[in-house]
Amino acid sequence: MLIAAYKINKESFTANLELNFNNSYKFTVLLPLIFPFLAVLGTYFMGHFGSNLLLLFLIFLIAAYILILAYLKNNISGNTYPIALLMISISLLFVHSLTSNYILGRDVYSEYFAFQMVLKNLSWNIASYRSVLTACLSSSLLPTIYGVLLNINSPYIFKLVYPLLFSITPLAVFSISKKYLSNQYAFFAALYFVFQLPFIDESQSMMRQIIAMVLFSLALMIFLEKELVNRNNGKIIFILLMFGVVVSHYTSAYIFLILFSILLLFNYVKFGLFKDIKTNLSLTLIILMFVFIFFWYSQLNASFNSTIVVIHDTFKNLVNFFDIEARDQSVLITMGQGISNIAEMIRIYTYDLTFIFIALGVVYSFFKCRKKLDSEFTILGIVCIALIVSFAVLPYINSKYGNARLFLQVTVIIAPFMVIGLIYTAKKIKLKHVSYLILPLLLLQLFNVTFVTDQLLGIHTSVDLNNNGDRYNEFYIHDSEVSSARWLFNENKERSEIYSTNTSIYAPYKIYSDYFGTKRLSWGYLYNVHYFSFTFDSINASLIPNQEYYVYLWNYNTEKNEIYYRSFNKLEQGNLGIYGYLFKNSEKIYDNGFSDIYYHRGE
Repeated sequence: MLIAAYKINKESFTANLELNFNNSYKFTVLLPLIFPFLAVLGTYFMGHFGSNLLLLFLIFLIAAYILILAYLKNNISGNTYPIALLMISISLLFVHSLTSNYILGRDVYSEYFAFQMVLKNLSWNIASYRSVLTACLSSSLLPTIYGVLLNINSPYIFKLVYPLLFSITPLAVFSISKKYLSNQYAFFAALYFVFQLPFIDESQSMMRQIIAMVLFSLALMIFLEKELVNRNNGKIIFILLMFGVVVSHYTSAYIFLILFSILLLFNYVKFGLFKDIKTNLSLTLIILMFVFIFFWYSQLNASFNSTIVVIHDTFKNLVNFFDIEARDQSVLITMGQGISNIAEMIRIYTYDLTFIFIALGVVYSFFKCRKKLDSEFTILGIVCIALIVSFAVLPYINSKYGNARLFLQVTVIIAPFMVIGLIYTAKKIKLKHVSYLILPLLLLQLFNVTFVTDQLLGIHTSVDLNNNGDRYNEFYIHDSEVSSARWLFNENKERSEIYSTNTSIYAPYKIYSDYFGTKRLSWGYLYNVHYFSFTFDSINASLIPNQEYYVYLWNYNTEKNEIYYRSFNKLEQGNLGIYGYLFKNSEKIYDNGFSDIYYHRGE
């Protein structure tokens, strides 16, 4: 796509780097260049020696560097900001992605499987694994292309290449913000985007959305450049990016379609304060996007039908509108319910405060700054606020697509409004330097999303800064656990390979493990084995003697003699002895000192 953009629009590919390395402030450009190296070295020390000092030093160094840039704003080049932004983004993404030798997250395991299916066949064929994950080229074809070209271990496509691609998005936010704000304020707006929890902590859980976000932000950046989008070559690039979003992630494409459809609607229905709105969008473009979404996600797989079901069920659940419990837990927490500790309270209230400033910025921009800002951009800001509120208040829908991921996508648009809201507030309280208001909020955001706040309060939330805790046990994969899973695969290689090529048939044997053990087993290529988590409702004790099965125990199980299981949609911990009958007449067939495997032949 970059090559196509260059061929279409060569004159826009110019470099304008005016960096003066002869003044006393040259370190503002050189200093951030070490951030990614500190991130890599810090994760190495954390993984091998259990020391988080270098990672904490990096985070505090980033905070200090932001303060230095604010202090030297009149003595640094405008080109310093994108370099600083890129290095900060890459380093924070690396802190999380390089924590373990294996991928981190939840949805990413299914995405990784789709990637491996395409890589194994060296061809993209929806029939080989009929899933929406195969239809999303960002999780199937694209990583395969990178894997073949770069010839690196598959996990590092997601752990190294994708974070580098994702770091482009803050630059697009900076470019968009710079149309309406000064360089420094645009930098602050882009930092607000970077200092979102999904940007860092969930960046390894949403590979499809990462690529869709990059393309969405670039499409928006081009759309708001009137001189470029009015030319045919600019329209071609915009359409290519739009199609790229569609084939990357279905939900991101739906949000893209909703935003621009409503913007077009305002262009046709002009009344009151909206009568002077003009847009370069056309009905043909919106119809084209809808048709492409429908074709791609209804003919290749059934995800479009699933979307219709979600919309139907959302309207059906409107009867529960006043039932607080009908909302997703993430929504309830933003409302102050179910907060578990003081660090989480600080994180949630900071999030709520920034949202208030965003809403204030949108309202102020619409009524007071309409001549300075594009009417299109202001309308997009209003629609984004409406979307966030709708996802929060409507029952059911927020349980199907998390508010955090929606918020990250629309933050590409609303980040400048947060700064505008703070500027307006500073004027109202007659604060001479707006930075005195913006910087504390941004730095608090930084410490919240990196879980430094938790760390300072003695709460071990971060998987990156600790080697214990529930999140660490869930996400961090040890080499010993992978070794045992792959040994189990090799023991059943002939049987397993038969079923690994046919995703509709399961192998004849079962594997019992606890709730987090199934992630470890996936590294043994045991994709089509019946996994049974240790739960009271998934094991029929009377049938156990007749079954052939394995019991897989990972590091936490063997070290603590405890397991994780789900009970009434809640994560619980219990003693392994509860399921002692699984080990009756079973023999230990593997033990590497950390992970054990038992085998029951069956009667």
